[in-house]
Amino acid sequence: MSADPPAAGPRPARPRSDRTLQRKLSTSRLPLANDPPTHSSSSRVLRSSSKEPRDSQTMSNNNHPLKRSLNDHDPAQSTASKAKRPSLWTRGSRLDEMITPAPARTTTLPPSTLRSGRTPQSQPEQVLLAHDKLREMNIQLQAAQEHISRLEHRDSQTSDRELALERRVLDLERELRETNVRLEDREERVSKLEQDRIVVSGQIDEQEQERQQSIASAEQKVKQFEAVAQAAKEDLNKLKERNSSLEQHIRLCIHNETRAKQVAADSEARIKLLLEDKSRLQVENESLKASSAQLQSEIEKIRQENSSLGCSGSGGSPANREVLRKELIRQVDQYKAMEQANARMARELQTLRSRHSNAELLKEENHQLKHRLKLSDQFRQQLATTEVKLSKLSQERAEWAVFIKQHQQEFKSPYEFFKSLAQKRIENASLKARLGVARVGN
Repeated sequence: MSADPPAAGPRPARPRSDRTLQRKLSTSRLPLANDPPTHSSSSRVLRSSSKEPRDSQTMSNNNHPLKRSLNDHDPAQSTASKAKRPSLWTRGSRLDEMITPAPARTTTLPPSTLRSGRTPQSQPEQVLLAHDKLREMNIQLQAAQEHISRLEHRDSQTSDRELALERRVLDLERELRETNVRLEDREERVSKLEQDRIVVSGQIDEQEQERQQSIASAEQKVKQFEAVAQAAKEDLNKLKERNSSLEQHIRLCIHNETRAKQVAADSEARIKLLLEDKSRLQVENESLKASSAQLQSEIEKIRQENSSLGCSGSGGSPANREVLRKELIRQVDQYKAMEQANARMARELQTLRSRHSNAELLKEENHQLKHRLKLSDQFRQQLATTEVKLSKLSQERAEWAVFIKQHQQEFKSPYEFFKSLAQKRIENASLKARLGVARVGN
């Protein structure tokens, strides 16, 4: 079990180790309290005082007027203070001197510093030493406080872990009790199910008999389906043959229909022309009949005149006889021409009547062809529906083939599939019955 995460808050500063503190104490430039004031100690005091920030130096100078007065009266200190001291931030080569221990360094000090080293420590130097010791003690105190805070944090973490472990133990005990209760309930249910199993075994036997009967009925249905499929296949072959013959007949009908339409159009145009000729010839015939009647009347008049002239015995003049003869010849020729035209128009009328009868026959044939075309359209629709049914049956057959191929180890024919399907349904029904009995018992 993982420990609880620490509480959110400011991360405590990393405490300095004892080795770091020892290194700082060993490399410090300040003399210890028990060491005598030597030349190296005085030089370290000066260097440590020079390495402090300017703000701390000004503060220490303001807080210690005695130090300023002593420095004013001491010529060595005044000359040392007038000299420009290099700071920690501008001095790169002095960093190595800060790291190396004091006994290992050999530095040349100014004469004023050497002279001040021979004298006992002054009061400002003691104040500086006290300040350095106070700063080191503050650092050690801060490190101790950080160590204490870290220990407290660890203690809180361990207490949280203990609480979490106790909670986990309580949860596990509760789960154990619940599992015991569930096990008891399960044992009771198992005993009830065992009793139900004994009761259901008889039902399973009955269902097995029903399953056998359903399997037999399914086999009969499969045989019927196979017979229907075979009959549908034969019907499809017949329909295909009939479709091919119908297509040929349809193409012939379409050709005959187009030809009949062309003939009907030509016959209608000819009929129109013949009717116009008929009307024109009838008018001419009427005019010829009128003219022939007029000529007949004139011939009768001429005959009467001739008879009167013959009876009178005079015989008339030869000029009058010649005129009459020419007029009679002209009228006879005109009458013959009119008879020829009448015979010609009668023949044309007879041909027109025969053509009109042919046009009527063509119209009747066109009507029959349209009826046949309608029947062919119906046959085509039936053929399309039959093709759709055939495509569905072929698709179903292909699906069955793929299904049997995928489940070749389980099923080898649709009969076995239907048999297993009936068996699964019977098992499902028996399980549902058992589940209902178990629920009623609970």
